[in-house]
Amino acid sequence: MNNVLILCHRRGWNKLTNFILGLKKLDYRVTVVSDEWLGKDYEQFGLDKADEVCVNKDFNVEEVLLHTPTADIIYSVNENLLPIQAQLEKHYGLNNVSEHAAEILSHKDKLDTYCRSIGLGEYVPDSVVPSTPSDLDMFDDRAFIIKPTVGTGTKRYGKYSSLEYYGFNNKADFLKYLELNNLESFFDDNVEGFIKPSFNDVKYHLIAQEFLNGEGGNFAPY
Repeated sequence: MNNVLILCHRRGWNKLTNFILGLKKLDYRVTVVSDEWLGKDYEQFGLDKADEVCVNKDFNVEEVLLHTPTADIIYSVNENLLPIQAQLEKHYGLNNVSEHAAEILSHKDKLDTYCRSIGLGEYVPDSVVPSTPSDLDMFDDRAFIIKPTVGTGTKRYGKYSSLEYYGFNNKADFLKYLELNNLESFFDDNVEGFIKPSFNDVKYHLIAQEFLNGEGGNFAPY
């Protein structure tokens, strides 16, 4: 019987229902590590079908290894947990996600840069992590969206929450918004980066990414 370890934030429990059920039907032993325990949602999202559910608020690697000394397969439901997966796989002797790959896959800016470096630039949106207004010159006459470099979805957080997952017509539109909302310190703060507990305290920045309306045809979801 293969031992499967699933790493999942509480906010990702909705993705576990059929996932755990399918693994159990294939006769896998399933352990779920999550950062919270909410009993009222336990059965709703199928965690009662897992063999074990462990609460580890910080996804501490040493604590996970103490509780789960062996694993044959690891799945990360949330992308910011990929670096944790990579560390665990090294201990378990698994050859799947390297620490280098995990770092790239869990940061939008690093993924964009990597894709361009291997000749896939035409398939990814133009993007930049702006540290000065001039960094946004590429968007003088184009729309873009501001996103955290880590995480998925549209949950907003912190001083610049009004910017996150918000679109702007062009660079001038964005700079005007900063001025009207007393957010002129954005560029300096973005250099320093931000820490968000629900991103497992991974430092992130805000990235300006080209807005793609889909009318020209897309190769894949991004």
